[in-house]
Amino acid sequence: MSIRCEFTELKSQACLSIRLRTSAQELPDVFAKGFADIARYMQERKAEPAGCAFAIYYNLDMRDLDVEFGYPVPVRLRR
Repeated sequence: MSIRCEFTELKSQACLSIRLRTSAQELPDVFAKGFADIARYMQERKAEPAGCAFAIYYNLDMRDLDVEFGYPVPVRLRR
């Protein structure tokens, strides 16, 4: 069995995200609170996600994960 990899260039996409450091053990609680905060922020601005939620892991240190998570949005949201 072979694995096929493909590179695709994507257009730039605005997103609303949180980046922080946490342990893998705390990740479920961090995601729950963070995604709720993001949803509340979008609701206050009457904005809708432009796609599925995402998470990016910048390292794999389970005791000190550098993670970013959020949603793509159709336009940049201002305060």
